[in-house]
Amino acid sequence: MPENITRWVMLGLVALTTGVIYAIPSLAIPVLFPEIAADLDLTVLQLGLVWGSVSLTSMLIGILGGILSDRIGARRMIAYVCL
Repeated sequence: MPENITRWVMLGLVALTTGVIYAIPSLAIPVLFPEIAADLDLTVLQLGLVWGSVSLTSMLIGILGGILSDRIGARRMIAYVCL
């Protein structure tokens, strides 16, 4: 397979994996916000803070992962993360 096509296949697999593992389950949670807030006695602000912390953490881990993959190579980094 030519290198250019391999990159597009890899990008598609990464997007699909992200969508299945992260995006789809996170879309189901906002429906439960009223029940979660009532059970844990949280205000709307507190609930939003907890919900937003996941995105902030993901951004920080993404930056760290990008720096590490630039330093040690993308294939090695993916292998380490899978292990």
